[in-house]
Amino acid sequence: MKQLFLIILCFPLTLFAQDESVILNGKITNEAANLEGIHILNLTSLVATITKKDGTFQINGKVNDTVLISAIQYKTQKIILNTDQIQTKTLNVELIPNITELDEVVVRPHNLTGNLSRDLKENPSIYEKISPSKLGLPNAYVKPKTQTERRLFEAKSGGGILPLNPIINAITGRTKKLKNQLKLERKEKKLEATKEQFNTALYSEFLKIPEDRIDDFIYYCAVDNAFIAVQQTEDTFLMLELLRKKSIEYRKVNNLN
Repeated sequence: MKQLFLIILCFPLTLFAQDESVILNGKITNEAANLEGIHILNLTSLVATITKKDGTFQINGKVNDTVLISAIQYKTQKIILNTDQIQTKTLNVELIPNITELDEVVVRPHNLTGNLSRDLKENPSIYEKISPSKLGLPNAYVKPKTQTERRLFEAKSGGGILPLNPIINAITGRTKKLKNQLKLERKEKKLEATKEQFNTALYSEFLKIPEDRIDDFIYYCAVDNAFIAVQQTEDTFLMLELLRKKSIEYRKVNNLN
């Protein structure tokens, strides 16, 4: 009877412990030497962090929370936290390389025989100007580089036996400057794309953000690791929920309530 009483007494405490949020000490494992900058996002609470160089990180979570691990070169993983992970306060994740299988490329689309006269007669299309798209090459529709991308390529390459451009640009810091500029341009482009996902009415009426403060609001969101992680998921509904949460903070900080 006494043992039964103790079990009944401890049962609610166990349930409470499982429902309580704890700080998880996480570890990402992979053969890569540098595991810094991998995004870890708790989809349930919309709290995020990034990994250190050795792959370690800390993030809050509780039982049944969904944690998303996102990195460009690896497969996105979703992990539902279980009781054991919460009790031990550990979360170990092995990254899976994101390998893209390419379609088979047909090198000889005209089925040429090698007999020039016969090939010209049976395949008049070979008179047409050859282009990458007509050959069905995988990179036929690759977008041209931006001005900054071209400048960075030129700064890192050069002609001759001993290319001097990369050496000079490395010494003067031009290559680093161009890399930072390119990184900033890509971030700006991504921010603009995120902003354009939703119309002005949604910002002003649903999120209660004045029209003249929308850009400032987006920049406010961008400093949050959760915002960057949600961007990578390309999940519109998840992004909207994050913007809703951040709009409450933004209005409070800027006295817009």
